[in-house]
Amino acid sequence: DPEKDLAMFNDILHTPDLQADHWKIYPCEVTPWTKIEQWYKEGLYVPYTERDPQQLIDVLAKVKAQVHPWIRLNRVIRDIPEVSIIAGNQVTNLRQAIFAELKKMGKSCRCIRCREVRDWPEAADGLRVRIRE
Repeated sequence: DPEKDLAMFNDILHTPDLQADHWKIYPCEVTPWTKIEQWYKEGLYVPYTERDPQQLIDVLAKVKAQVHPWIRLNRVIRDIPEVSIIAGNQVTNLRQAIFAELKKMGKSCRCIRCREVRDWPEAADGLRVRIRE
């Protein structure tokens, strides 16, 4: 449920005891020989991407727009071959789709990875050290 996922991320972002400086976000995918595949076949689990793939992109764009600048989002998708995904996210360029959605929203991600100098070499001259407490 997209609303539950957003609420979960909001809890993680705003609960002091849950703070971490590195994240990996792995959207749920149904893969062969797993318990979740059995649930999927029995109709007990239906990924919301099956109803509307854009919902996952919307959720993750809203999350990335709120990520604290001291967090590094290492991954936003698992490297599972497309042929091994039975159901769930099938967008292999998910990070790019999320950036496009952020741009439409007029927002950006402030995580460490999105602000790395390698992506903005022209900004290297204006760098300064910032200490957060």
